Amino acid sequence: MTISTSDLTAATVDGTGVFDVLMKAAAAHLEQEFGKNRIKGAEYSEVYLGAMSQVLQTATTFLLTKQKADLEAQ
Repeated sequence: MTISTSDLTAATVDGTGVFDVLMKAAAAHLEQEFGKNRIKGAEYSEVYLGAMSQVLQTATTFLLTKQKADLEAQ
C-alpha cells in the first residue's frame, strides 16, 4: 500500500481521509463541551489547536502503521 495525500485528507471539512474523519469526531466532542460551558472562549482556540495537532499526528501514525502491516503481510 502506497500512502497518498488523499488517504490522509480530502482537504475538505467533510472529506473521507483519516484526518478528516478524526477531526469530525474531535470537533463534535469539542462542540459538545463548549455547548455545556465546560470550555470557555479563549480556551476554545487552545483546545482546538491542540486537538488538530494531535489528530494530525494520530492520522499519520495510523496510515504509516497500516502501510507497515500491509508490507509485513506480503
